Amino acid sequence: MKRREFIKFLGGAVTALPSYTALAQQQMPLVGFLNSASPDTYRFNADSFREGLTKAGFVEGKNVRIEERWGRGDYEALPALAAELVAKGVVAIAATGDVASARAAQRASSTVPVVFTIGGDPVRFGLVKSINRPGGNVTGILFNQNVLGAKRVEVLREIAPNMSRVALLMNPTNPNVKVEQADAEAGAKKLGLETVTLHATNAAEMNAALEQLLSAKANAFITGQIQSYWIGASRLFRLLIGTSSPA
Repeated sequence: MKRREFIKFLGGAVTALPSYTALAQQQMPLVGFLNSASPDTYRFNADSFREGLTKAGFVEGKNVRIEERWGRGDYEALPALAAELVAKGVVAIAATGDVASARAAQRASSTVPVVFTIGGDPVRFGLVKSINRPGGNVTGILFNQNVLGAKRVEVLREIAPNMSRVALLMNPTNPNVKVEQADAEAGAKKLGLETVTLHATNAAEMNAALEQLLSAKANAFITGQIQSYWIGASRLFRLLIGTSSPA
């Protein structure tokens, strides 16, 4: 082969290489990762997901692709994010964080498998038919945080035996908030403690919640599944440390 012909052949091969690479990527299964929080605070969640896939033999970029979508504390954005993943042709969705992510993924498709991690009751929220026989295309891992609500109040009482009022910091847009709040209130009532509920739907509303907490003269507080507000919650901790009220 002459030098000019070889260069022409080599140039054609290089030009075709990106197309081959793109085709190979398209042939890899695409997995969706959906979380209601922010990657700034919950990156460890996505990292753990990738680690689990790797241990199972699925390495990103080698034999699987991963698309992430983050709600950043906006529960109303989750349905559109889940729909985006389905439109991209994901073979499965890992709906992590809470009930809202799982419900959004479930409603986005009735055929794409959804694996959730939640702190609520999946049967109560219509995610599965039963714990033993989920049915449909949704299954997952249950961490029953609601049952622990009363226990958290008990632990607070042990830490601060003289406390009389507990503040509950809740996100009212969280589908699981009523159950969380009711469980914590029941636990507090059993111990003869008063409760006051504070609401914050985003990080900006944390400032108002801080002021309400101080004016409520609560001796301690419990946070619900607010998730992306831990930066604001850390400010709350620092503020409480500077006051005379135990926390």
